[in-house]
Amino acid sequence: EEGQLTILASGPDSARGRVEPVFAALGSRVQWVGAAGMGSRLKLAANHWMIAMVATLAETMHLCRLMGLEEQQFIALLDGGPLGSSYGLEKLGEMQRHKYPAGFPVRLALKDLELVREVANSCDVELPSLDTVLERVGDVERGHADDDLAAVYELAPFSAAEKR
Repeated sequence: EEGQLTILASGPDSARGRVEPVFAALGSRVQWVGAAGMGSRLKLAANHWMIAMVATLAETMHLCRLMGLEEQQFIALLDGGPLGSSYGLEKLGEMQRHKYPAGFPVRLALKDLELVREVANSCDVELPSLDTVLERVGDVERGHADDDLAAVYELAPFSAAEKR
């Protein structure tokens, strides 16, 4: 939506006065996060969380079906409750329709996950859920690179035997 963007701004305090009018025209909210480059880092952290959320929503939709639940029952649980988010509900709708207009293309999600992997490696830490999500998003990229990340729903669950 136009004007709904949150600007993650960083840089010297002396520049704020010059850039704030531009930011106000571009978005509805500005969050200042410190020295130059910190806004990009916060965006990467937010994208990591968002990508994992969408991948987990897709998996949960399949789980509901496997347990004999209707997907709509899960969506109704999230809609308006403390577990739901407007972004997540939007992605669930795309999954139900099997239509993925590119809001956040899979290829860009994969790029961000690879950047997160670089950060983890450079800090010598493990991020176990990252490995799983990276694999799933990498798998969906082969047929849906320019589709929205919600296309991860098109990956059917696999059996434990298939994974070995």
